[in-house]
Amino acid sequence: AVAAGPNFKDVLRARVLASGAPYAALLAAYRELVHKVALPRLAALLGEREFAVQREPSLRFSLPDASALGKREGDTDECVGLHTDADYDHQPGEMNVMIALSAVTGSNGLFVESEPGLGDFIAIELEPGRLFSFHGVSCRHHNQLNRTGLARVSIDFRVLPLSKYEHERDQDRRKTSRRSRFTLGEYFERVTVELPLQPAEALPRRAGLGVAFAAFEPATYLDNHFLTTD
Repeated sequence: AVAAGPNFKDVLRARVLASGAPYAALLAAYRELVHKVALPRLAALLGEREFAVQREPSLRFSLPDASALGKREGDTDECVGLHTDADYDHQPGEMNVMIALSAVTGSNGLFVESEPGLGDFIAIELEPGRLFSFHGVSCRHHNQLNRTGLARVSIDFRVLPLSKYEHERDQDRRKTSRRSRFTLGEYFERVTVELPLQPAEALPRRAGLGVAFAAFEPATYLDNHFLTTD
């Protein structure tokens, strides 16, 4: 056993990644969700067929008396890790999708502003198996110190239509020491939605994890409004 502490979430993440068959099962469930639920809905809603999708989901653990994001100088218990994904050189067309594997509630959750710079920081409340999307590249988001006594476990991924993918960014990254961290073929993989496209309301709401997922209604790429699914 490893004693809990500020870096215990990183130990948990490392153990999941090294777990072999359990992690392979998680990846299979993730791919089923993306291919059978998320991408068909995106394709129907946006009129796009080809997407760049994060290859492997990000694993998040918000443990009691800690947070999923590391605390930085100047952070408070009420605001940990405030950022936009643009701070880390993510592409403007990316959309974030979060999937709750346990209850997301109160200070164990995520806080997202509804429009870039607005600062209203909506508290996300999700039952296990529910998902929501937001434009994290422009809308600031943060964690809090988890005072709920409940661990929050979630996964998230980024996706964008291939038509909005800025390939020149890949060329620039491959010329630098950052290598190909967020490039197509490394961080992202290309996925094509098979014909025919169906109306979004006719598509399945169940996949991999064995729970009913909310209707997937992504934020439009014409604005930056936060969008939740119930």
